[in-house]
Amino acid sequence: MPLDTDISCPLPFSYWFTFAFSIVWIGILAWYMVEWASHVSCVMRIPEIVIGLTILAAGTSLPDTLSSVIVARKGLGDMAVANAIGSNVFNVLFGLGMPWTIWILYSGQPIYTPVTGLQENAFTMLAVGIFYMSTFAIRGFHSTKRLGYAFIGIYFAYVLMIFIRYTAIEKQPQSVNCV
Repeated sequence: MPLDTDISCPLPFSYWFTFAFSIVWIGILAWYMVEWASHVSCVMRIPEIVIGLTILAAGTSLPDTLSSVIVARKGLGDMAVANAIGSNVFNVLFGLGMPWTIWILYSGQPIYTPVTGLQENAFTMLAVGIFYMSTFAIRGFHSTKRLGYAFIGIYFAYVLMIFIRYTAIEKQPQSVNCV
């Protein structure tokens, strides 16, 4: 079917404006999401690290998950896996690097990053990544429902481990005052 030339298309500038405005809204909503998560953490007496490693991580990953599901249903499993890996690489390198760089340029001061649990969680991420890629390679890069359930089970075991570690074993102080 030929395109109707009478349809008015928005100017290319409006695309960039819409994109930039969307990024601004994402930034505003992300700030509120973190603030609310901190207050929920305080009120429920759950350490912020638990909220960050579970609720905030899941909330920010849901759009990536939905994208991966959509492309996987279209038979593009390679794109689904690439999306998951690419979004994690982007989050770690750009998602941390860009705001830290902006803050350091703005304030002239380094950012203090507590290392509580950083090594263990980085090792867990590396081990799970190696396990996932090894499992896919051994299976000829084919997945099944059973394998999907196993991966979901591993995630819930990780969440349980985080919750037990930071609430029962190593109690973490709250960084915000409960209102």
